[in-house]
Amino acid sequence: MVRRESHTDKVPVVVMFAVDSLLRGGAETVMVRLIGGMDRQRFRPVVWVKTPSGGLRGLLDSMGVPVYNAGYIWRWLGRARRPLALTRGYLAVRRQKIRLIHSFMFEPLTSEALLARVSGARYVVGLRDAGLQSGNPVAMVRLEAADRIVAVSLRSIAAYCRTEAQRAKAVVIHNGIDLAQFHPGRNEGFRASLGIGQEVVVFACVANFWPWKPHRLLVEAMKIVKQTCPAPVRLVMVGKGALRDAVAREIACAGLDKEVRILESDRVEDLLRGCDGFVLPSDTEGCPNALLEALSSGLPCILTDTFGNEFITDGQEGIVVPVRDPRRLAEAIGALAQDGQQRRRMGKAARALAEKKYGLDSMVSKYVAIYEALGCR
Repeated sequence: MVRRESHTDKVPVVVMFAVDSLLRGGAETVMVRLIGGMDRQRFRPVVWVKTPSGGLRGLLDSMGVPVYNAGYIWRWLGRARRPLALTRGYLAVRRQKIRLIHSFMFEPLTSEALLARVSGARYVVGLRDAGLQSGNPVAMVRLEAADRIVAVSLRSIAAYCRTEAQRAKAVVIHNGIDLAQFHPGRNEGFRASLGIGQEVVVFACVANFWPWKPHRLLVEAMKIVKQTCPAPVRLVMVGKGALRDAVAREIACAGLDKEVRILESDRVEDLLRGCDGFVLPSDTEGCPNALLEALSSGLPCILTDTFGNEFITDGQEGIVVPVRDPRRLAEAIGALAQDGQQRRRMGKAARALAEKKYGLDSMVSKYVAIYEALGCR
């Protein structure tokens, strides 16, 4: 990621990013992309994390971004040692001259809000999902304390912001991706490594194996596709998570070992260029990075109506199907599998949409505008 140049002699504004871990999750990845795009002559990012290890730690180290293990603060601010933890956190914030705290945390905690209040730092809360923590009262406390609420989708605001005051300080900033990293192409090596011929239509589902994700529904849909679609179709699932082994067993029991493969890949961009389409029929999503990466890679996308209509137009960049409907999902997969011309048309429209709305530079500029509006110039 290219860092912008600036000609100002001002002291950089220190921005603290608070996050649960440095594993390669959606929120963590967006945070690192945002940090990588910030002008370091204007902003100096630091990361406070509950668990400082993870696949993204190396990227932060390579960018020269300090990473602090703040687990002791987050852990004890909600327990008996709150005064000690709050004092240590306050001293750390003041010592580093942090002027803004931006929370990317998934688990709602009051710790950042308390630190912002006692230190005088401005406080930005990110809403990264579509309501998975909306029943947690701590989430409401954070929203009340925030100077600005940044949601990744309209559904996020609808799920979390319950008062007029909360909605008034909320804004939507969709995630952004590196358009040069994720670009259309044809990765023949990927297909060859799996023994997949050029006549086979390959769909990708990039999503961690969590209960609200679509893997089991996809297994049901692929059973129907196998029975009804004359074109040869394969599905590759990429991700980690607690349900991965259970989904693998379901694939075997359904007799789909040839049709459905579970893979791991640190270079999703190469995998997407080896596929013909993308499918993500989740129960709920905020703004999935994998979807934006697929659009940027020029792949037609099959999504559910719980979130898909915010990101694509049905029939243009892909197909939107009813949630939890394996037959309609199978029909969409089969329709794209049998119509190469439609896949190419939708793929071109997908790339054009990504260039227009989901570029990394656009996302960074919008976040910087939020920071500046809060007086952090």
